[in-house]
Amino acid sequence: MKQSFQTANTILYHTSMKEIAGFAKVKAEFISENFPAWTAVGVTELVMPELLCEIRATAVIKSGAGA
Repeated sequence: MKQSFQTANTILYHTSMKEIAGFAKVKAEFISENFPAWTAVGVTELVMPELLCEIRATAVIKSGAGA
């Protein structure tokens, strides 16, 4: 049985919103059609201080002949 997935929603937690245009460009490169809902949230810090952002994604798994 063939399986595929489609990203339904992404939430990005950014420590600085200054780089948001760069993130949008990379997102457009890897997700070129059927854009999922995308939310960007500015936060003061992440658990690992060296990170610029944390990404949370929810996907829908499709299975069957038409997947």
